Amino acid sequence: MVEYRRLLSNTCLILLIVCALAACNKTDNSLINKQRSDFIGTWKGNLVNYDHGKRVVQKYEWMVYTDSTNGRLAGLLTLTETNRLEELQFSDGTWYFRVVNSDSLNPSCREWNFAGYAKFGTEGTIEFNLAGNKCGPIGDQFVSWGGTMSKVSDTLDPAAHFDFIRGGNSWTYKITKNNSDTCTLGYNITADLKNGVFEGMMTNQCNWNWSEKHFSWAIDPSRFSVLPNDTSAIPLSVFTLDMTLGKVYRFRSGFNISITALLKRNEEVTVPSGKFVCNKYQVESYMEWDTPSSSILSYYWISNGYGIVKREVLNPADSTSLKLQVLTWKNF
Repeated sequence: MVEYRRLLSNTCLILLIVCALAACNKTDNSLINKQRSDFIGTWKGNLVNYDHGKRVVQKYEWMVYTDSTNGRLAGLLTLTETNRLEELQFSDGTWYFRVVNSDSLNPSCREWNFAGYAKFGTEGTIEFNLAGNKCGPIGDQFVSWGGTMSKVSDTLDPAAHFDFIRGGNSWTYKITKNNSDTCTLGYNITADLKNGVFEGMMTNQCNWNWSEKHFSWAIDPSRFSVLPNDTSAIPLSVFTLDMTLGKVYRFRSGFNISITALLKRNEEVTVPSGKFVCNKYQVESYMEWDTPSSSILSYYWISNGYGIVKREVLNPADSTSLKLQVLTWKNF
């Protein structure tokens, strides 16, 4: 039965692509000659879903951009949750894509096979189709979406994606230690290593055993990562916009493991530098050779436009360890 459902799902996806190709053959040259750059921007509209025979209409926002690592198209599609799209193929003005599974270690996601296409229609609109298996009980996760979209901007909505790391950007934080002493921690971006990777220097006035330390961050519109490196030994932290509320996600980089959950969206947070709308994450980070009892468990409040606004460590290692970190100043 499982094999039959998988075959049915794959057959639907094949038919979906075949229909798109057939439509392209009947399309005038102006549509066939559309380029990747024509898709880039922010789009809005309605999509129709048939879920267990019930017709459901939802408003959506779709942001399309160029993946800095390979020059192909990528996107963020926001319905009730956010999905990250990446290009499979671009041919005759049609973008074929798949939905990235950020929850790949979840046993309920083993049948994940979610893909679709988008192409220009009449009067500058885009025809959008998406179908396949998402996470869910075996045989009960097939979904399909279809509809048209209209462009509202040639750029991305800065509040709807990660966009805060630039060369020269600086952040200053007030640190409260576990013993209630306070001090200052600073971050300054010094270099753009390209493909979304940046590095910089951290400084502190907390009488810790370092005064200056190297750090590396990576960013694209859908993901912000604190990268581990030998110089600073920063625990790995990964924050993505396509997380489902309350689910646990696991990330690995070398010997570092990060276990992350999105706890709340669009929470207003007030800190000394102002008010920010943030997503709240729980992150447990530890080195692979460490025991779970030595992990660092934190809450992070992340602003899409300004980065780390607040961090609370739930299990400080000792009396002088960081307990609370709040943003007091930024230069952008």
